[in-house]
Amino acid sequence: MKKSDKLFELIENMSMSEKRYFKLFIARTHSEKTLNYVVLFDILDRLKNYEESKVIRFLKREKISAKYLAADKNYLYRMILKSLRSFHAGKSASLRVKEYLEYLEILYHKGLYHQANKLLQKAKKTAQTFELYSLLIEILNWERLFANLNSNRKVVTNCSIAINENLKLLKNINAYNELYHEMMLLRLELNKARNQKKLELLENLIQHPLLASKEMALSNIAKIRFYEIWASYYFITDQTHKEYECNSQAMEIMKSIPNFMEEWAGKYTGIFSRILVLQHKLYPEKCKESLQQFRKIPSQIKKGTLDIEVSVFVLSYSIEMNILISELDYEQAIIQSKVIEKGFKKYKDSIHASYYLTAYYRFAYVYFCSDKLSEALSYVNKINNEMDESERPDVFSNAKILNLIIHYELGNYNLLRYLIKSTREFLKRRDRLHQTEEILLRFFQKIAKPLTNKERVLFFQSLEQQLNKVWEDPLEKRALRYFDLEAWIESKIKNETIWNIQKASKMLTEQEKMN
Repeated sequence: MKKSDKLFELIENMSMSEKRYFKLFIARTHSEKTLNYVVLFDILDRLKNYEESKVIRFLKREKISAKYLAADKNYLYRMILKSLRSFHAGKSASLRVKEYLEYLEILYHKGLYHQANKLLQKAKKTAQTFELYSLLIEILNWERLFANLNSNRKVVTNCSIAINENLKLLKNINAYNELYHEMMLLRLELNKARNQKKLELLENLIQHPLLASKEMALSNIAKIRFYEIWASYYFITDQTHKEYECNSQAMEIMKSIPNFMEEWAGKYTGIFSRILVLQHKLYPEKCKESLQQFRKIPSQIKKGTLDIEVSVFVLSYSIEMNILISELDYEQAIIQSKVIEKGFKKYKDSIHASYYLTAYYRFAYVYFCSDKLSEALSYVNKINNEMDESERPDVFSNAKILNLIIHYELGNYNLLRYLIKSTREFLKRRDRLHQTEEILLRFFQKIAKPLTNKERVLFFQSLEQQLNKVWEDPLEKRALRYFDLEAWIESKIKNETIWNIQKASKMLTEQEKMN
């Protein structure tokens, strides 16, 4: 979005509660100019896309001059930020501490040192509880200043020692944050490019001295990062039990910190949701109860916000849909998709675009496996026509492959030949044309025409042999995370539905576990 549209972007991202609060906030002046700003706010709020010519036209209808529109927009932008600051005041530990520091600075300059010191102690207690080391350093600097005013050498010395200790803790957390973000980048890159070089970078990263032992992490926040880094490593390397253990350890630390769930709800729900996914794989008997606990989170947070409610909705239904898919309960998954669609309407202004993309892909997959090809295609079309690929490049690219499969099943051979070419170009430009994708594209080129049953079976048998050889590389086999190609190919060879093939495979796996 252009820089000149920053006001529109800000308004577009405000919640209904924030918008109501802004109008109350700005109405306190009761001036004619203030009413004009409210009108400008409402005009921008109604727009779907920013067009300055439309804004000017609507202002003229309201008999408001647009002569100084740029200046009016800048003023309105600042007023909205002030209202948001007031609206969110005290909603997190860091905001409360910053507020205390602002007030004590005002009191200090008025010479009201006793009052300022009381606020300082409140700020210090909160910052210590939540390990806000950067703010603690600022607080200790103020404390040292007050001690100097009282000529208290002992407190001055203690503050200097404490500042150095907090700097050490802050440096330690920063080091773990750097490792964490590097791990996240590698995780995304490995999802994009399935090659050995990235794996070597991963192995080098995990050998870092700070990751040798949790004792190297000097604070609870650093220890959480330690376990998050290892959990991501185990996710990438498909070590499910160890990933579960690391996420569980991180959750235990979170529970040991007072009010952690309320202060860092996003981090808490993120770890909890991953534990749920892993529980379903490892300990399915625990999963349903845990899912109910997860859905209670918004009601357990005193200062519950729409963001948390939306996050829990998105994550819980995403997990439940994955569970239904893994259990091959496509009938219930279709019912669940309609529930999720209702949630989309309810939270339409608050759900991140990446969730729509992944949800639509799941819906398409569920309808495909239920032999409802038209419905599956409609969701793939939504992804291709309405979604931004940058939100989830991996899902978007796999939707391109699913699109080919659906059109093949529908017998749209002329369109399929065109789609093969455009899909190849798309994947190649984005460095996602791996061996699996290349084999599939060549395969579709051969079968994009009417065939006898015998010819079709021979082509699919050849495809199965080629892919099985390629899938000896674990990185290539990651393609199966998005679509059950093995079951689809077998269904075409045996002339069965994909659901029947999946069901037989699942029963065989369960029998092997029992034996």
